[in-house]
Amino acid sequence: MGEPGRRRTAAEWWRGLPGAWRANVSLYCLATIALIALVTQVLTGRGGPPQRLEVASRAPVTTTTSPRFQTTTTTGPPTTGAPDTTAAPVTTVAPPPPAKGPNTPPAPAPLQVQPQDTTTAPPVCRNSTDPRCGDFSWSPEPAQNQPLTVTATASTSGSDVTFTVRVIDPDHSVTGNCAQVDIGDGPSQPFGCTPPQCVNAHGPWTPPAQVTGDQTFTFHHAVENYRATFTFRTDQDVPCPNPYGSMNTGSVDVTVPAAPGP
Repeated sequence: MGEPGRRRTAAEWWRGLPGAWRANVSLYCLATIALIALVTQVLTGRGGPPQRLEVASRAPVTTTTSPRFQTTTTTGPPTTGAPDTTAAPVTTVAPPPPAKGPNTPPAPAPLQVQPQDTTTAPPVCRNSTDPRCGDFSWSPEPAQNQPLTVTATASTSGSDVTFTVRVIDPDHSVTGNCAQVDIGDGPSQPFGCTPPQCVNAHGPWTPPAQVTGDQTFTFHHAVENYRATFTFRTDQDVPCPNPYGSMNTGSVDVTVPAAPGP
């Protein structure tokens, strides 16, 4: 159907409507046209008070740093549809450092405080020489000390006498022990006697192992009437005192045989 045919059909439809319907349709059309006109005036700003359209925007912040100044500037486009009421950019400038003259004293160096060690490790109190460990003691208790024996014999040959001295200690070595010989006709003669280097022992100490000592010593002297005395010690040891050290004395009498008769 062409355009003339559609118009003719619409006209026939309009004439076929009752009068009341045609009046209502006309009122609706007029109301629609008035509404469209009102909306157009509102949008275009005609026919009424001027409308103000504001668009809010947040301006970016730009920070610029220089060796001497630090500047913060706020910039951005003006607000659309209204007078620009944004405040002027605010600039913050840090003051420059004070100038240094030839007589300006140097800045003091930062104070360095060495940390103090407030904790002290406890001593190892086993075979120790630390006084903090207290009095010396054996731990465990040593076995019962066995006594030292000194046996001396003498044999003469012409004007010479030979002394044979055997020293036995069941639980301590006698090698290099301190001894003293008193022949009886003069001052005593010490030999091999070295004072012990006793350590300053504190706290519990482990007893030394028991070692059997058996040594024989020989001395010579002129034949006279006297008593030879031999004193041996095995208590001169480290640590002091040694739990198995002992001291004892052995003696032997020497008699000059009588000369044969005529």
